[in-house]
Amino acid sequence: MCPRCGQVDVRAEQVLLHLLEDSLDGVYSFVCPACREGVEKRADQRIVSLLISAGVAPGDGRRHPDGTRPAEPDPRGPIPEGPPFTWDDLIELHFLLEDDRFLEELLSGSA
Repeated sequence: MCPRCGQVDVRAEQVLLHLLEDSLDGVYSFVCPACREGVEKRADQRIVSLLISAGVAPGDGRRHPDGTRPAEPDPRGPIPEGPPFTWDDLIELHFLLEDDRFLEELLSGSA
């Protein structure tokens, strides 16, 4: 759950899980795919078990429950999915960037 967007879907590899020292509890974090804000939540033993069973791997080393924050997820979010950029795409981009009308539309926000 993102505090801003509500329920969101993230893949197991997009979640960082850190276990707390001397406890079966932990802290998990992820970047919301909708608003791109970092989300961090405390996880009790049940949530930790659910995350691990869903494929989330606990991070290296345990953390203290003294406010020390785990490493932040990458704020840029996951790598976008889609086809790879090809030579044809590069050539098309080259010609578009030479077209003054296209650049005017792009800069005005109507492209």
